[in-house]
Amino acid sequence: MRRVGVGARGLGVALALATACSSASSRPPLLGDCQANDAGCSTQIGVGGKGGDDSGSGASCDQMDLSGSSQCTQCAGQQCCSALTACFNDTECVNLYDCEEGCGGVASCVKAECGMYSGALATFNEVETCLIGKCAVCTESGVGDPCTSNANCAADRTCLDGWCTADCTATTASTACSGLGPGGTNALGFANACLAVAGTGEVCVPGCTATSDCASFLDTLCLPMTAVGGATVSVCSRIADASL
Repeated sequence: MRRVGVGARGLGVALALATACSSASSRPPLLGDCQANDAGCSTQIGVGGKGGDDSGSGASCDQMDLSGSSQCTQCAGQQCCSALTACFNDTECVNLYDCEEGCGGVASCVKAECGMYSGALATFNEVETCLIGKCAVCTESGVGDPCTSNANCAADRTCLDGWCTADCTATTASTACSGLGPGGTNALGFANACLAVAGTGEVCVPGCTATSDCASFLDTLCLPMTAVGGATVSVCSRIADASL
């Protein structure tokens, strides 16, 4: 069972938020690193003290260790715990999150596919309302995340070639290219890299392990490149930049 994915934007209050993120089909994860049956959440959200299961029964975020989670997840667990717990314990609410995530927040899809879970709308919107009011980071894209304009990106970050980026150097790369995901990764959990891009300069580029990881970035491949500083890294690169 997936928990919350910002992917998921809600039917009432949440659909308005969808347009504030990058694009309807590719947005930063809300609690995307929080899964019921993996090493992430099975130890963070306990069911009777034994980890998560697919029913949502008995889940609680009171004892979550969020130190290795995304900035959004950390804020959500700290600021919106009661609302999240209520949704985690309501199978229909979890199903609504899953449905919205599957729709990518596209209103027409949500209307057609997610109406069967309308009974959980009030619980669902309590979570979204809390996140909107208390966790601004959940509406932002960090370095290496998809974007359509600078407005989608976190403060001091710009939208370049379809992802949020920042200027960097060999000495500032670890800080400048840090994303909002777990451990400073991007939305998919990959470390960003600082590359010298022709005509642009030294900027942060999203990391990857396979070309499928670059699907949100038009005309890109996952290619081995030489980062500023000399390390070999795999990043999403446009075909025209492949020789860099």
